[in-house]
Amino acid sequence: MATLLEWPDASGNTIAVELDLTSAEAWELAAEVTDHPVEEGAAVSDHIRPGLDTLTLEGWVALAPLVVPRVDPSGLTGSVRATTVRAGGVDHTFTVMQWDRAVDRRRVMDELFRALTAAGTLVSVTTSLRSVADLAVTRYRVDRSKDTSGVLAVTLDLRRVRKVTTSRVTVTSPAQRRGQRAGQRGAQPARATDRRSTLARALDSARSLLP
Repeated sequence: MATLLEWPDASGNTIAVELDLTSAEAWELAAEVTDHPVEEGAAVSDHIRPGLDTLTLEGWVALAPLVVPRVDPSGLTGSVRATTVRAGGVDHTFTVMQWDRAVDRRRVMDELFRALTAAGTLVSVTTSLRSVADLAVTRYRVDRSKDTSGVLAVTLDLRRVRKVTTSRVTVTSPAQRRGQRAGQRGAQPARATDRRSTLARALDSARSLLP
């Protein structure tokens, strides 16, 4: 299965990475249902909140892939060529993939995936099943063992980000009475100022409570 990941870099250019092999592709979409009773006849969908798409990818990036990748940030290029090998006095001709230069694609891809996860950049993922945009990498993992010395075995967990749009609304001021200027509220009654001390006010309050 072929998997293509695309995202913009800091300059706005698109970075595209294709996994040489996708061994597992798992999509999941869950919904949260209320724990409270729902009244008979009510819109049940109002009590169910759909979640967000999640994706788990498991795949390999080969040090020397068997075919030329359609897109490759490392700039690796090559072609199928005939090579002659002499063994036992006999020439044997093989058709093999030969690369233009030596590139450690595992290291290049590892740095790209680590930077992508740390930056929080949204990714578009295209597989043979579906194409989904606005995915954020929530986990990036690399597994290495003696059996995977020639490849970079990666696991990517992604979660879709829900986007919303906002708009500005102009709020008009309340209607003014005819003949009244803006901000004019008319004469306001003056408030009497109690200039007595706090102790005097407290004594008056205590006397008012006496029978």
